[in-house]
Amino acid sequence: MMVKDKNLFDIQFENGILKIPRLRIRGSTEILFRNLIAYEQCELRDHYINDYVFVLDGLVDSAKDVELLVKSGILESKLPDSEAAAEFINSLDLGTILFGRKFYFTGLCEKLNDYYRVPWHKWKASLKQDYFSSPWAGLSIIVAAILVMLTFIQTVCSLMAP
Repeated sequence: MMVKDKNLFDIQFENGILKIPRLRIRGSTEILFRNLIAYEQCELRDHYINDYVFVLDGLVDSAKDVELLVKSGILESKLPDSEAAAEFINSLDLGTILFGRKFYFTGLCEKLNDYYRVPWHKWKASLKQDYFSSPWAGLSIIVAAILVMLTFIQTVCSLMAP
């Protein structure tokens, strides 16, 4: 879910929903991010951009991930296609160092991992993605369940009849 906020680092996770501010990617964005990461690693004790790139890279592995982020309004890409955007994001963290003691998104990652460890959340997501991906798929599952219940009731009634 996209958050209307100017601060890129205001990523939140509440009630199973990850809220991420919009990121606009253009041709010059790579140079900007690389220069900021280099500056952070040379001069600063805090590594906000580096940590942000690490989290962003964790969200994006393929062009399908980029398409999902674009569809959700989280990512706005001016690059030629989703594949180019995925390559851009995945190449940003090459050669960077993750400083574990002062990782800016530690709390966020802990919340995400705690949520992921609950089996019900994984089952619910799998059920939603596999069986209720469209209204027609969900309707067909419900109708099939009703038919199975009616068949069971009919079987029980026929066994009880003399």
